[in-house]
Amino acid sequence: MPTFFHLIINPGIFDILAGLWPRPVMIARTIWPAKHRMNMCSCLAAVILTAIGTVGETVVAFFLYGINMHDWPLSIKIATPICHIVFMCAQGYSSWIMLSLARKHNRKLKGLASAEVDVEMSDPDKQDGIIADSQDSSVTPEGGIQRN
Repeated sequence: MPTFFHLIINPGIFDILAGLWPRPVMIARTIWPAKHRMNMCSCLAAVILTAIGTVGETVVAFFLYGINMHDWPLSIKIATPICHIVFMCAQGYSSWIMLSLARKHNRKLKGLASAEVDVEMSDPDKQDGIIADSQDSSVTPEGGIQRN
């Protein structure tokens, strides 16, 4: 019984580390939907940590599975790897979703940056430092523009 306990607890620790990260990311995206840089970074961190946790869990689970396999009945010998592969696929799908969300926030960041450049370029007072209506405005001693 102690080996089966270790087989469940040790990969379970990695599973908590791997499977935990998408939840706080989704909560943060719900609370702060307009903070695209923070959401993008947290999504990418979730992808990396989930991948590390999944690989660590796989190594530990199959190591423990391999050294204890001879004592188990056939049903556990078949079910354990199948269940682990299914869980590993679910964590991979979660990572894929987090990666697509990070790309979505990156596109929104690029869109905001290009919109900001468009706004700056469309402002006639800021184009190449030339004042468009030089007759209606004057420069103050502090360097500001005063409209008449």
